[in-house]
Amino acid sequence: MSLWKNTQMLLFILFMMENIQMETILIIWDWVKELGNFTTKVL
Repeated sequence: MSLWKNTQMLLFILFMMENIQMETILIIWDWVKELGNFTTKVL
């Protein structure tokens, strides 16, 4: 689960950055959720 924690930290950093667009965050978040679902199915 270290990958998941690292991803959460990365998302937190992205949220803290003022110059990132909300659309980009939503796209990344959707990708993270898909990755999480895939990981859950594999494990």
